[in-house]
Amino acid sequence: MGLFTRNKSNKKPIIKQILELIPNSILQSSIAKHKSDKFCSKYKTYDQLVSQMFGQLNKCLTLSDISTAIAVNTTFIGDLGLQQSPARSTMSDGNANEAGRYLKRCITNCSLIIAICY
Repeated sequence: MGLFTRNKSNKKPIIKQILELIPNSILQSSIAKHKSDKFCSKYKTYDQLVSQMFGQLNKCLTLSDISTAIAVNTTFIGDLGLQQSPARSTMSDGNANEAGRYLKRCITNCSLIIAICY
């Protein structure tokens, strides 16, 4: 998978470099505005953003594909800023709530912008 690779000038995976293009201030203000982390104990909005963006960029068809692919390497999990690979059921629950629907729209828009740029 291309998103696992690291280029010579940077020690970060390519997906992490893409995620860093999203300003943290925008993400934090969106989290505060929509209160998407209000009842979350472990699977926060950032975790959902990472897993869904990973799935979009790797053309994963199911949540199980995303969970399995992220869990391949513990170093990769740490590089993405996650504590652990999200379970399929946890991702499903996160996608079912209103914040999940809002985040899906954001990810789709980000994916379109990235596709246009490249």
